[in-house]
Amino acid sequence: MSQDTSLRAWLISQIKMALPAKGKPAPFMVWYDPDREWIDLLRLAAEPAGVELWAPPAGEPDPHELVLRDRFAHEPRRRRIIWLPRARTDVTYFKVYELAAERVWTSSLAEALADYGVPVARRHEAELRPILALQARTWFDHPRSVWQELTPSAAKGALFDDSRILDVLTSESALFPALRAEGVFPVFASRVMEDLGLPDPSKGSEGEWRIEAMQRLLLMEAAASGGTPPLGARELSVGLVRDRALKLLKTCQNDRRHKAGFERLVLEADRHLGLDTWARSQSAPPRTSASRAVEKALLDQQIERYERIESDVLLLARELASGFTEIAERARGFWGEHADSPVLWGQLRDLAEAACVLTYYDNLQHTWPTAQDMIDAYARDIWRVERAGESLFRETPGISDPMHRIRARLRRAYQRTIDALGREFSQRLDVAGPALALDVPSAGERVLKELGEKKQLPTALVILDAFRFELACRLAELLQLKDPPERLAVEPALAPVPSITALGMPFALPIPRSKLHVAWTTGKRPQWSVTTDGWSGDLTVAENRRRWLIEKGGAKACLTTHEVLEGARLRELGEPGKLLFVYGDEFDRDGHEGSLQLSGAEDHLERYANVIRALRSAGYARIIVTTDHGFFHWQPESDERDDMPRGDDILFQSRRAVVGHGLTHATALRLRVPCSDLEVYVPRSVNAFRTYGALGFFHGGATLQELVIPVFIAVWSGKRKKTPVSLRKLEFITSLQPRLELVSGVQSGLFADGSLLPRSVLVRVVAQDILVFHHHEPAVVDPGKPTILTLKLVDPKPDVALGTPLRIEVRDADNGDFLMAMDTVLKVEISDWD
Repeated sequence: MSQDTSLRAWLISQIKMALPAKGKPAPFMVWYDPDREWIDLLRLAAEPAGVELWAPPAGEPDPHELVLRDRFAHEPRRRRIIWLPRARTDVTYFKVYELAAERVWTSSLAEALADYGVPVARRHEAELRPILALQARTWFDHPRSVWQELTPSAAKGALFDDSRILDVLTSESALFPALRAEGVFPVFASRVMEDLGLPDPSKGSEGEWRIEAMQRLLLMEAAASGGTPPLGARELSVGLVRDRALKLLKTCQNDRRHKAGFERLVLEADRHLGLDTWARSQSAPPRTSASRAVEKALLDQQIERYERIESDVLLLARELASGFTEIAERARGFWGEHADSPVLWGQLRDLAEAACVLTYYDNLQHTWPTAQDMIDAYARDIWRVERAGESLFRETPGISDPMHRIRARLRRAYQRTIDALGREFSQRLDVAGPALALDVPSAGERVLKELGEKKQLPTALVILDAFRFELACRLAELLQLKDPPERLAVEPALAPVPSITALGMPFALPIPRSKLHVAWTTGKRPQWSVTTDGWSGDLTVAENRRRWLIEKGGAKACLTTHEVLEGARLRELGEPGKLLFVYGDEFDRDGHEGSLQLSGAEDHLERYANVIRALRSAGYARIIVTTDHGFFHWQPESDERDDMPRGDDILFQSRRAVVGHGLTHATALRLRVPCSDLEVYVPRSVNAFRTYGALGFFHGGATLQELVIPVFIAVWSGKRKKTPVSLRKLEFITSLQPRLELVSGVQSGLFADGSLLPRSVLVRVVAQDILVFHHHEPAVVDPGKPTILTLKLVDPKPDVALGTPLRIEVRDADNGDFLMAMDTVLKVEISDWD
């Protein structure tokens, strides 16, 4: 009797060897099958091998790892195979039992065929892998000699792969005649009908088949979405056939080659299916992505729900934030991001993203005891509220009327949030009084301290009018993504009050506060005057500031940002000097003109990033950027405008400040104009005095946005240095063992001469000051090579809610220097489960 050499016999023998019948306790195997290529073969082999197979019946969903672990813990031990449709490295909850397994199977079908005696040449593996499972089922009982025919040419001659099916499905040309002439039309028909559950291509015209095939694919996806199946779906294939069909549908959406054909077919197929009505009737949004009609119906349904929340704008923000994950996922889908006729999920995603920030910071203002604490918190992460606000006030082309109404309500939520923060800060500022200036340096003092270190390092000092703290943080993010410095920091400084250009610019110069003298001069043109010891000029005058920088500050020249970008003046200067001064006023100019609120800051930030790159290319290894004051956008109601302070000696007044001697006001903050004997009254929070000027772009007062200004420092080394490090974008953390990819920031082979050194880094993920994830030891990033890290949840588990904004921080392991950070969102629940 001849020996059975079939793949079935070989697989049964492997199972029996791994699970001997006499083992105590009864042995078990863990079978990892991330590509689901083994499941059908195991169903055929388990019973003849005399073992129990733990796998869901065909067509049923896979059990959760927790369910599987609980079942394993309570059922008696038997000889069994525990099948898991995932890679070994992705398993979490069941990992504890893997250690007790008699054998852990991780071999792919291609690897197992090599052990069986049918090695697949490595150069052919990529071509054969997609069809190996199908071929294995077909030849499962054939002798091994038949398998010798498994070559790419033979397989492609006998089978029709998914890529070619998609070519036929999405083409506008008539391809059936060519398939018949080639002799592969029967194979094509067999694959689409038997393996994918699509209609018979031999019946009807080619164009009609394409539309009907897409209709079936859309119905299959709808039926698999977990809700009530749509009409016509119950007669369609399920189980593995449907799984393969849905995989084909997903590939069709994601493959650029099929983009136009996919969009055209779906628009035709949607016309007669009524899936929009079906989608609206479901108790929960269906998990679909292919039908434009469904996407449009779901978006309209979401907008209608949010529009019903009219008066409680913070409730609207909370509702939008709770739906952010699904909205963002649909915005990344084909119809949200890639279609020529898109569904505007992206607009709703932007609103929901802003709502996440507002919701997170709502009612947090009471957690900081002092003004100093609030300033530190603002510099750490509260500045993100301003980025959310900009996204809400920036004009969005093509925004629909309902979306516009939702955005208008979110603007009110933003204004309430910053008003609440402003009131809390005003209270703390009132308590702190002049002592706050002793704790927080001016911009000029921070610049002076930085210039005192590494005095010979060529430095460019850039002063930008109205460059608030949030903008500096976003500028730092731009540099991290494209040209990460060796050292990058954004440190908080304190603007003078009133926070206006006339005072702010002198305080931004590298001069100690103690050597500045502020006065209000009277005469034909009453105005501010700021002088410094040992120099006679008035530093409120721009020309005098430039003179001081050259005569006293050591600046080689004073340029505008336009001159830096144009390049001629930089080239004229030749070798970089000890200090170069650069000035720009785009934010202040556009803010007062109203265009900044409408257009946003992105173009200006990219311009300033280019200014920094130009300065670095000219040899300036250190760039310091600071400003005179911040600002905020506001449209106050009549009850948000305070009466003017009273007094006989009012010297200066604006909508945000009144300066003089002996003034009185019932509610406004009474502060001291620094370096003077003058007192200044500013309205609390975002209120304004009843005085001149158009409203909208505010500065002059003492909110966090106006008072806390940045000192941005970027340093590049001209010597051999460690490789720069950046992070691959990670929008969400969806696992309790998140994986991060660190990138060296240079192309592989670009620094093969050894001009860059490897860098050891420490990575952690925090929610404000709460440590959530970390890496147990330093990781080494080599120049030109990515590094994959798996982070661990800290023990004891932190109390951090689902949807909390997180910050990934990377520091140099040798000296603790901050390298970069990235914002993400926690999208996995931290529970009491192990």
